[in-house]
Amino acid sequence: MQEGEWDDELKRSRNVLNDALIQKEKARIDLCLEQAFITQQELTKDDLDRIIKGDNLQPPRKSSSFYDYWEEYVRTGMDRGSLSNSTRRGYHSTLWALKGFKSEIKIGDISLSLLERFDSYLLSKARKDGKGDIPGARKNHFKRISSVISYIQALGVDLPNPIKEKAFKLPKERQNDVYLTEDEFLKFLDLCTFGLEYDLAEDGENRFNSLVIFIFSCFTGLRISDATSLRWGNIDISDEQSWILKLQTKKTGKEVIIPLPDRAYLLLKIYSPGGEELKEISDEFIFPFRNQNKINKYLQDAAEHLGIGKHITFHTARRTLATLLAEKGISEYFIANILGHSSTTITGRYQKWTERQAKTHKDRLSII
Repeated sequence: MQEGEWDDELKRSRNVLNDALIQKEKARIDLCLEQAFITQQELTKDDLDRIIKGDNLQPPRKSSSFYDYWEEYVRTGMDRGSLSNSTRRGYHSTLWALKGFKSEIKIGDISLSLLERFDSYLLSKARKDGKGDIPGARKNHFKRISSVISYIQALGVDLPNPIKEKAFKLPKERQNDVYLTEDEFLKFLDLCTFGLEYDLAEDGENRFNSLVIFIFSCFTGLRISDATSLRWGNIDISDEQSWILKLQTKKTGKEVIIPLPDRAYLLLKIYSPGGEELKEISDEFIFPFRNQNKINKYLQDAAEHLGIGKHITFHTARRTLATLLAEKGISEYFIANILGHSSTTITGRYQKWTERQAKTHKDRLSII
């Protein structure tokens, strides 16, 4: 390095190429030290000298825990800024699923057979939990597994990667295009209103509350993550005749302003203490039952009870609203703003969705 090239204040080279080489070497040394920590290897002075001179430590043994290196991969990615918080949560979700499948997996256990058995486990568990087959979720699990295998390979382990080598076929995502026709939706509504024998079934109260939150979302288009976290503070009751729902969606962070049609308003009245008391409970959840896995199971049970031969999930509510409104001739711009999507027409890019517009469309929002 030339004299004057080092920046003492920033602790880096002023030469971009040299700085990149320094950062790469620093990352290599950090990785060696991390590897020693994971494997509980005691480093001698000779070991440190070899690392500084450019030699790596011995690669992980195949008897080492795959899960330890999984956590190392995530931790290293977070430290380097290559993994976001949402990505980290995805890796933790997959690790949790793997541990549910098998409490311990050694590096040497990784094989095509193991991945196929894990896939069967995911399918079986999803059906048991009432979720059905969700290929997109399974695909994401295996893409994360492939990344960790590649990371371990980079440490010098001779390890197969059946996913990257395409010996293991990733589940194909399919679009969830299931929606309720108007007649089918009315059956759900009648079951919620008059289905006494269904309400008295095992876990009847939670089944009823699951129907209410689902039907409410058929009127409003809320995702399950937004509906189950909805609080009274999200409801603007300043106009007694026209309640407005306002929230930032969890998935996109976009603010939605949704006028509540009369039937949605009446559903909230089931849980509302009314009047000024709403201000005192603004931080409280509206819907008392928020177990997402069980809600989906109860919805599928309800569909079977009603003789509706479709795989119903909570997402069906959004598709039902969008489809039935479109059938009524409601504009794509209006539907996109209710669902919290980006504008779907050129005109929509030049318009702003306002509370005033929402109120003027109140009567048009009712899908029945």
